[in-house]
Amino acid sequence: MIRKSMALRFQYNGVTLFSIFVFYTVVHSFLRLSFSGNFTTDDAGSALYAVTLKWAYSIYQPPLYEWVLWFFQRLFGFHLLANLATKYLFLGGGAFFIYQAAKIVFDNNKRIAFLSTLSFLLFYQIGWNLLEGATQTSAVIFASSFTLWAVLMIIQDNKKFSYVFFTLASFLGVMAKFSFPIFWLAIMLSLLAIKHLRQNINWLWFFCAAFFALLFSSPYFINAVFLGGFWEGIYNKMSQKTQGVAFVGGIKILRGYLLYSLAFLPVFLGCFYKVISLKQAQKFFNENQKVRFICLVFLLCFLILFSGSVLFGFDNIKERHLHPFFLVLPMASFIFLNNDAMVFSLSRLYLFIIGVVVFGVLLVKFVVLAVPIEQVCGRCRETIPYASLSVELEKYQPFETLIVDDVYLAANLSRFVEPSKIVIGYSNKSCALVISAKKKWVEKFSEDILPVHMNWQSFGARGRKAKWFLADLRVGDKNFSCEKPES
Repeated sequence: MIRKSMALRFQYNGVTLFSIFVFYTVVHSFLRLSFSGNFTTDDAGSALYAVTLKWAYSIYQPPLYEWVLWFFQRLFGFHLLANLATKYLFLGGGAFFIYQAAKIVFDNNKRIAFLSTLSFLLFYQIGWNLLEGATQTSAVIFASSFTLWAVLMIIQDNKKFSYVFFTLASFLGVMAKFSFPIFWLAIMLSLLAIKHLRQNINWLWFFCAAFFALLFSSPYFINAVFLGGFWEGIYNKMSQKTQGVAFVGGIKILRGYLLYSLAFLPVFLGCFYKVISLKQAQKFFNENQKVRFICLVFLLCFLILFSGSVLFGFDNIKERHLHPFFLVLPMASFIFLNNDAMVFSLSRLYLFIIGVVVFGVLLVKFVVLAVPIEQVCGRCRETIPYASLSVELEKYQPFETLIVDDVYLAANLSRFVEPSKIVIGYSNKSCALVISAKKKWVEKFSEDILPVHMNWQSFGARGRKAKWFLADLRVGDKNFSCEKPES
């Protein structure tokens, strides 16, 4: 009786999904901020970019993520909380649109839509990798989910307002990440491949949506081209020019698809093998055009990626580049299930396993943060004592410029020093301090810029002592007008 009451209280709907997402977000954010406010991985570069609002920050990534981050930096300041708020806003929006899209595909079956959406927590690249870094990735997940929902709305009602949503989603996708056009192309080809959809889509409105999405995003591309090396930079980023291995890009695509789905498929098959039916899937595929559509999107994404990597020699392809192309996989998997009553019963086991996985991920994250030794936390960027370094830098005030060697040092010191004072890379600015953790970098700086006196500083600990070199450029040369203050 108690078990039945608990089952009745648990609702497979959007409110429950939202509650789970908020709980997950709060727990991880509290855990992360309690141990460290350090910027790591992609967050460091994005935080520095978002100090100012621009059409183009880099030739390698569109600016949507930084635009939203700029807004949250106005609310929370130059703080990791702004990055977390940006990331989880995009991921929450993506979850919302995946849920709504799945409801359309499965004729308002909220249980299947609920399970399809939560399934993404089983993907290593989302359930773990997105806890740190993955900035533009979260933006493209949102934009692709929004686009998928908008197209399914067009399929369902073909109303002009749905095309407006499609226009907005396409614009956000183009501004999110360069992988989005592949997803968009797969959607268009899928619509063309299904006769009924091909005949019912208002193609004038469809291509008007594409035109306006490109028109609205054109200022970014114009600015990016003016930055220089745009097309060459994009090509070089995607191609490592691996020698002596044929079809290396295609092989990486195959490996990426296998690794991406490796955590999800065994759990799905293990939970639902009793109700998997090929006849049911064939029936769904033949009778439900929306099911046929999402299956074709998944297949065409793979074919476009595989053929494109082979034809153009793209071989710098990793699993994290595949996020938008896997958005329909859980939905496509659930079409194989027969016997709705059995699915309902087995879904509790499925949810339990998802819960265990999430708890395990957060537990590992706690250990990584709580045990800052390199055998456990790798590079341990979360626990580098930048706050201790900033205290030492106070002794050298005033200085006009702080020259650092990498984006991580620049972003994390910007929490304590005005970001406009920090310069990354070699510079001969006057009234400056040079700070680096790399002895060779400082030695090269001294040889190439000026022969200056270097003071070895050592602050804090992260499994081994965290050490920095500090070179004081304010004294020892007549070209510098800023004098070192008296001790």
